Amino acid sequence: MEGLHLTIIGRGAFGSALTSVYQRAGASVQLLGRERWPDNVNSSTFVAVPTIDLISVLGRLAAHNHQLKAMILCCKGIEASSGLLPTQIAAQFLPDVSTYVLSGPGFAKDLEAGRPVAHTLAHSKNAAALAKMLSTPTFRLYHCDDRVGVQLCGALKNIIAIAAGVAQGLSFGESARAALITRATVELRYLLKKLGGRPETQWTLAGIGDLILTCNSPTSRNFRFGEAIAKGTTVQHALGEIGTVEGLGALAGLGKLTAFDQAPICQGLSDVLHEGQDPRGVVERWMTQRPTKAG
Repeated sequence: MEGLHLTIIGRGAFGSALTSVYQRAGASVQLLGRERWPDNVNSSTFVAVPTIDLISVLGRLAAHNHQLKAMILCCKGIEASSGLLPTQIAAQFLPDVSTYVLSGPGFAKDLEAGRPVAHTLAHSKNAAALAKMLSTPTFRLYHCDDRVGVQLCGALKNIIAIAAGVAQGLSFGESARAALITRATVELRYLLKKLGGRPETQWTLAGIGDLILTCNSPTSRNFRFGEAIAKGTTVQHALGEIGTVEGLGALAGLGKLTAFDQAPICQGLSDVLHEGQDPRGVVERWMTQRPTKAG
């Protein structure tokens, strides 16, 4: 990667980990946080900030940009107040920039340590060339042309990870979590089809890959948040302890896009977080609803 120049916006865990990955591979990397930015950010740019910060960061990027050609969004969420996907927000601020989406199963600690990690890079037309250019010996990118589906998968897996954490906090065991993840794929397929993604995208790294990872590890903030809620911690106290929980905003944003009539996991989680319902009662409702033919 000698001669490759990258800018990474976001000094959080993921942005810092990406910096390590590409510096190790020989690229020149400029990592930007909240400090004063240069007048122009004109190399290929990763935006590795939470969805809640995306509007302010892209507004600032637009003010400093005149030559930016490609931008890679790494956030996994839906804007809570509007229901906008990250690429839709980007189109408002940087309509002439080619915007890609990076998503998949990869904790920052694994990237930082140089362990093998694979992600999906999505763009409607030309993701293959950039995926090849940005792949390293430890970070493999697969390409996809379903940006909407990849973004929905990234947001929805965080919602389901909260539900998996709730199950963990209630000590329901690994069998219950396996059932939850399996039923979540049905919900994910339905929501992808309804909201403009392709149902088969759920079987990519951005879908089932990330779902498996975040629903089975306390490294996931979403998982830890759900576990804390199940044990009686308030939302605000849990956020104070854990930090940003993308699934919480994604659930609110998803509610702006669609009703949860055929998404019982999302509906149940919304009832717990927004209506104050008892998690055990919600799980009992899940277990006693009429089963579908496929189970």
